Amino acid sequence: MPRAGAPSRPLRRAALALDGRPSAARVLGTLRRPSARLFGALLVVALLAACASTDEQPTGEVKPLDCKEVEQRLKDDPTDVYAHYLLAHFLEDEQRYEQAIEEYGAAINLTERGTLTTPTLDLGKLHQRLGNLVAAERLYREVLGTFPADTRLFKQNPDYKDAALGLKPILEARGDAAGVEQLGASYVADFGGTKGGWDKGPPWMKKPGDGAPVASATPAAARS
Repeated sequence: MPRAGAPSRPLRRAALALDGRPSAARVLGTLRRPSARLFGALLVVALLAACASTDEQPTGEVKPLDCKEVEQRLKDDPTDVYAHYLLAHFLEDEQRYEQAIEEYGAAINLTERGTLTTPTLDLGKLHQRLGNLVAAERLYREVLGTFPADTRLFKQNPDYKDAALGLKPILEARGDAAGVEQLGASYVADFGGTKGGWDKGPPWMKKPGDGAPVASATPAAARS
């Protein structure tokens, strides 16, 4: 189920297919020891982008992971943060939103607070698409309130820009013009975004009728 603003399936396959699984800290928005890990993460992003333009399976030493392999990893090690995160994406693609929310939550709960941003961000995006704006706002604010040891990561980690973009329409719907203005200033000055990007809003939100999740699909007791 492709979604606006989400990685293409080839990119997703590549992201799930790195042989010799990268540590969660390298791919989930690490806020620790930025210099070495950041360059490693940027290299991973570059490699994934190169795979995004083709539907062919990755070749060479890259071995695609499927859902069963990820589930087996979790049987072997229930504390594997990266496996919980991958499984959440598989489940979300299959529109199994309640289970996806649980797996995102597991990845977050297994991570030391203030060290990773991406699982929290992605859970916020899913809640926003489902119409759970209170939960989405809380998660976006949690990302924005996570201060890295190296402040350069505010601009180098794209999760901050995405969290601000996700929060923007929530504040607009509330009529919080001052909050939107302040957030937009931070998006450009602090997080390295552009005025054009800010004006476009969150690319992962789809228009009604385009196949995006709807609020009625939200589990009442799901973890937020």
